[in-house]
Amino acid sequence: MTIADLNMDPARFLVRSCKHDIMCRLFLFAVFVGFVGAGLPALAENAPATEPGYTIAVHISSSKKENGPEEVFAIQDFVRRRAEMINTQGGVKGRKLNIRFFDDKTDVKKTIANVDEALTDPRLLAMVGIWNSTRGSEVMDTVGASGKALISELSVENLFAKHRNIYTLTRAVSDEEDVFVSFASGKFQRLAFIGLKNDLYTKAFHDHLARPDAKVPMVAASWIEGEIEDSEAEIDRMIGEIKTKNADILFLSVGSRRGSQVLDRLAKSDIKIPVFIALGSINGVVSHPTGGGKRYLGSFYEIAEGGIANLNNERLEQLMRSPDRMPAVRTYSPYAVGYGARYADLVAMLAELAEDSPSPNPERMADYIVDELAKLRKGRRVWRGWAQDWTFTDAQASGEHSLLVWRPDARAKSILAPQQYLRRGDAVKAVPVLYVHLDMVSISHVDSNDRSFDAEFFFTLRANKQIPISAIEFTNAMWSSDSAQPMINVRRVYEETSSGDDDLVSRIYKVVGRFRFDPDLRKYPFDEQIFSISFQPATMDAAFFLQPPADEIRADTFQVDGWKMHSHYVGTNELIIRSIESAAGGEKVLPYYNFNYTWVMHRHVIDYLLRVIVPLAFIMIVAYVAHFIPTARFEAVMGIQVTALLSAIALYLALNQPASDKATLSDIIFVMAYASITVMITLSVLEVNQTLVGSTNGIRIVNFVQIYLVPIFAMGMIAYILISAANPITLQRIWSVVWPYGTASAILPGPV
Repeated sequence: MTIADLNMDPARFLVRSCKHDIMCRLFLFAVFVGFVGAGLPALAENAPATEPGYTIAVHISSSKKENGPEEVFAIQDFVRRRAEMINTQGGVKGRKLNIRFFDDKTDVKKTIANVDEALTDPRLLAMVGIWNSTRGSEVMDTVGASGKALISELSVENLFAKHRNIYTLTRAVSDEEDVFVSFASGKFQRLAFIGLKNDLYTKAFHDHLARPDAKVPMVAASWIEGEIEDSEAEIDRMIGEIKTKNADILFLSVGSRRGSQVLDRLAKSDIKIPVFIALGSINGVVSHPTGGGKRYLGSFYEIAEGGIANLNNERLEQLMRSPDRMPAVRTYSPYAVGYGARYADLVAMLAELAEDSPSPNPERMADYIVDELAKLRKGRRVWRGWAQDWTFTDAQASGEHSLLVWRPDARAKSILAPQQYLRRGDAVKAVPVLYVHLDMVSISHVDSNDRSFDAEFFFTLRANKQIPISAIEFTNAMWSSDSAQPMINVRRVYEETSSGDDDLVSRIYKVVGRFRFDPDLRKYPFDEQIFSISFQPATMDAAFFLQPPADEIRADTFQVDGWKMHSHYVGTNELIIRSIESAAGGEKVLPYYNFNYTWVMHRHVIDYLLRVIVPLAFIMIVAYVAHFIPTARFEAVMGIQVTALLSAIALYLALNQPASDKATLSDIIFVMAYASITVMITLSVLEVNQTLVGSTNGIRIVNFVQIYLVPIFAMGMIAYILISAANPITLQRIWSVVWPYGTASAILPGPV
């Protein structure tokens, strides 16, 4: 072997060396067959479908001046990823699912043009989107006549009530009306109304509240057209009417910017009555640069759009942690993540319904989708998605609840109102809200084999006097095999009655016990684990909602032996109980909520590095260096390398690692070490093989593999393990800097 040989490209070197040597050529042929055999399944899996695909159209509305808002990016990102996953798993009936995005830039003419263009696609199965009721009203008849399913964001259900193929992913305005009336009728007597003229959502609310039999009489009403500056006289008239008629609540539905300006004029007139914000949001009104929302001293109410404040969607949290997580190209707020995941859900649901169609014909598949959507009725059948369980009411609107949000004043944080109002059949039921805080003292005795840990914490419960701690069930508490009771001890240590008018009592309990957790050990010892205290209503008859405090109040660190806290959140997940409706056996679905305080912990790896990685590295180095002993001392070479292999095996058997039904990174580390040492032993044997000794080129190849390829293989495996142990989001960011022309998903390892 010469210096020129070493400087040559390795592939050319191997081919030239084997040109006239039959043994060497057989060796290369075996390597080639191995690589081809390993690559063919991947090529077959990623081969593009030759049949024409199907299309789902997604309608979005970015602003006219920029590509935002943030949820637009999230929708595009999550929907594309979900479509990729569907196509990787075979697409729809073996054909590719195509996603077409249509952006109307909040222009009604563009909305009409986009819908017309989407409907010309002969492979179109269904559509998702269209955000605004006023713009959407212009295309409802067109979509209805097409027969193609549309899951829109129109809350005014009267716009599509006559079309069986049109649904909405949001709540119906009638449901929001019922919640507002149930809330206001017990607290207020005189309602004032300020609305945006020509907005269909606002008009629908007004018509409902202005009925002669309304429970809260409307004593004053005003319509704003155009900008606030153009309606100053009308606003001044309304302010005077609010004062003279002594209105005690204001319904404001003019949007966040106009709303902030209206509140500014109300604040200057020293009006402080509660304000219910319908069009727009509390955050939008308070944070607007005009400052009117901040200066207004009254309390605010609204229907929750972004979920419960300080409460994460547990299903989405699990999704983002799972091995097949969404490799998002940017970081999104929890609200935008929820938005994107909901759209991804709907695309997946429509694709699944299309897959179940008995016919591959696009027209028949579209008809089948409409028929199947009609079966997703609230209380009878659900489709489980990433973001939520999907079901629809008789009004063809989402079956999710309309939750009432309360902000005592502009300087406070938005939280759930103390009482919520849920529809149960034809009636509206009041459901209490529990304001809770869990102050963790310690987590100890973490046992991955037993899947349990000990916890000690203080649990603060602020609720109505009639709600005791027994109304809460700690669902992940370990149960004693002797007493068949939860292995927890709860005792009250403090109680304080509220001095306000909310009739709430604060109680503090100390809880000590053993709790279950579900360890994911595939990345052990570089893993992160989830430790949760989970609870839910003890009975479905005593349902409640949970309102945790803000992050800064919960941000308290505590010590856990062998672990370091990475993050903390409070989550919720809707659980589903399937039952029967009658003796005839009809299915009935009963939903209720589960809540959890969760800590994400990283395992300390210093001990593993010192006890495993360092000794194993020395063992492999010794086995590698043994190759440089002269072949005349073959017995010494074999003795060292075989001893190294046995030492690695003994080290693995002596390691006290947690039991797992899947291979961990620790297992892969040892398998890599076994493979490397075994290859070294094999190559050492080949060096003294009588048949190969006569082949100069064959010996060259053995030496080349032994000296260069074996350490390269070992270092490559080390790099693979480090990449597998790292956070995929961090890897995506690093890769975007190194290679800005695409994602790293094609080269990064999947789940271990």
